[in-house]
Amino acid sequence: RHITLSIDDVVGSCLDVFQDTTHLVPKFKVHGGSNSENLALQNVQARSRMVLSYLFAQLMPWTDDKSDSLLVLGSANVDESLYGYFTKYDCSSADINPIGGISKTDLRGLCKYMAYNKYPMLKEILSAAPTAELEPITESYQQTDEDDMGFTYSELSDIGRLRKCSHCGPYSMFTKLLDMWGNRYQPREIADKVKRFFRSYSMNRHKMTILTPSYHAERYSPDDNRHDLRQFLYNTKWEWQFSAIDKEVLRVENETTDNTTNKQNLMKQHNVSSSTKTGLFVTGNEEFMNKTGSIHFTESPHPTLVSVPTINPSRKRSSSQGEISSTKKPSLENPKEVGSPSSWMPNIFNRKKT
Repeated sequence: RHITLSIDDVVGSCLDVFQDTTHLVPKFKVHGGSNSENLALQNVQARSRMVLSYLFAQLMPWTDDKSDSLLVLGSANVDESLYGYFTKYDCSSADINPIGGISKTDLRGLCKYMAYNKYPMLKEILSAAPTAELEPITESYQQTDEDDMGFTYSELSDIGRLRKCSHCGPYSMFTKLLDMWGNRYQPREIADKVKRFFRSYSMNRHKMTILTPSYHAERYSPDDNRHDLRQFLYNTKWEWQFSAIDKEVLRVENETTDNTTNKQNLMKQHNVSSSTKTGLFVTGNEEFMNKTGSIHFTESPHPTLVSVPTINPSRKRSSSQGEISSTKKPSLENPKEVGSPSSWMPNIFNRKKT
């Protein structure tokens, strides 16, 4: 049996008590309130839902003349729990949480599978942006989880697995994310995300001690100290770790600048060489003629310049074997006597005609 009810009256009563006591009226952020006001107004809604959920769980069987009671189900996932993106004693407080040990990305994957195979109505849920729905919606603002956290759920899953499964601290997580996210973000942006996560993680770590028991099928689990034995009180500044990250950011940025400068210098040298010589240019599997007198082997990061001697036009090519003939046999021991590249690059020049 499904019941829809409004919590507005309960929330309003709680706020009336506060206003009568302090003679102050808290406001949401979109109405000009501070962050403290905005957060408190969201939390009172979330906690009211928990109180009403337990009230109905105990009394609904009584309405059917039954003496039993019901279990309350939680709805927080592993990513939000590790980050601390939930209210203490709201949906995190229940009798059992079926999805408490599952990441948001896995949940969306399961939902997508079910939507396209059995329950089409789930497509509407998939297309909706995840939101707590605790702030007023205006023409210019609509609350979403990813905007609140500063991460996409995919990013939060990457970070959470590095913290929980790989036991990464701030610095080691930053170095790993440089490889994982290097194509999406600059080093400084990655550093900011790592710092943001660990500040929230350390400030909200105490919430791990009251998490609802949940089903655990893998190492990526946010359960309290029964699973994760790390402390729940941290120094939220992480001064040494964040300082090490800042130094690494500077090193990577300087290294990138040096590589760019070296690449520009190589191009300048190449342009000077191009204006005076003629020859063959080889890049990987491509060959094309240009106005240089060098062969460039670009298998290494920096091209290698090899001088190509001028071919004597008086020499004749054998039509039967496709080789260059000469009255004088070149000596490989004396580079000056090498009359053709065919002696040291047979794969390029010694080709039979077909």
